[in-house]
Amino acid sequence: MFGTSSTRFLSVNREGLFDHARQESEGAVIVPRSGPNYVLKAPLRVGARWSSTWQSAQASGPFILPTTKSITGTNETITVPAGTFRGCVLVTIAGSAPLPGTDALLGVSGREWYAPDVGYVKGIFREKVDGAPQQTAEMVFELQSYSQ
Repeated sequence: MFGTSSTRFLSVNREGLFDHARQESEGAVIVPRSGPNYVLKAPLRVGARWSSTWQSAQASGPFILPTTKSITGTNETITVPAGTFRGCVLVTIAGSAPLPGTDALLGVSGREWYAPDVGYVKGIFREKVDGAPQQTAEMVFELQSYSQ
């Protein structure tokens, strides 16, 4: 993303699937999070909401901003290069925060689809800096292949 790559380390507990550490580049130090950052959180039903975070590279370095995730669908059908998946959970993401050292506000919005017995199949995300249309970024991630 924005010319950088990172690895997220995920785990599962009774409450859901969460990101517990990050590695900013291959061979770099693995940095644990101060607490779990839930990707999916139980119960998986429409209307469920939880706090999360989003990492952006729009600032001079990695910038973490608070977001809210909401389950807005539990029976979605989505088609990606890997195939068509039914019964997907749709998670909607929204958040904003001031960019460090500026008066600008960075907003993020997105949608993620998770398929039963498969996991993450698609994500569409948009970052926008208020008043700076040249700093709008849109990202689409799609599952390319899958086999059982």
